[in-house]
Amino acid sequence: MSRVPYIGGPLTDLPVEIQSEIKAFYSQLGEVFFGVMGQRAFVPHEHCDPIAMGHLTPPEVDAIERPQICERTSLFVAVDLFPSTGMGIEVEMAYRSGVPIVILANEGKRISRLFNGNPGIADVLRYTSYSDAICKLRSWALAHRNLRQPLRGFDFADEAADGQPLLVGFDPPDAL
Repeated sequence: MSRVPYIGGPLTDLPVEIQSEIKAFYSQLGEVFFGVMGQRAFVPHEHCDPIAMGHLTPPEVDAIERPQICERTSLFVAVDLFPSTGMGIEVEMAYRSGVPIVILANEGKRISRLFNGNPGIADVLRYTSYSDAICKLRSWALAHRNLRQPLRGFDFADEAADGQPLLVGFDPPDAL
């Protein structure tokens, strides 16, 4: 099975008045990888949204997300908007599975030292607006679509433990 990027970010305690906006932002970030790598990222709310799919039990959500992150993720994009224990767990699962992590955070947002100090962090991208975040993530993905060298202390292997390449990219369409 091929690995795809994963867009992680707070869901459970998002303020009601911005839930739709944030989920649309996550989905747009997922589309970045289709344009760059020919494969759309996994976006959790599209598979186990805490509101739309509230009937899923915690063990069922874990059974969906844990194998996705640990076995089928090529790059974990951590969208640091609000405190989130779920994303903290996801980041550590990605690190323990040898998946590189990119933090995507607003210019003014403080990132905890523990989160930022995770050895799996490949890069931190700062943005000023949602459109700027999309542009920066697209530029990063284009520059690293065939990632094979260490970034910021993470020892990237050419392939994960299961023999699958971590980041496999394709030449981007001319439209990009």
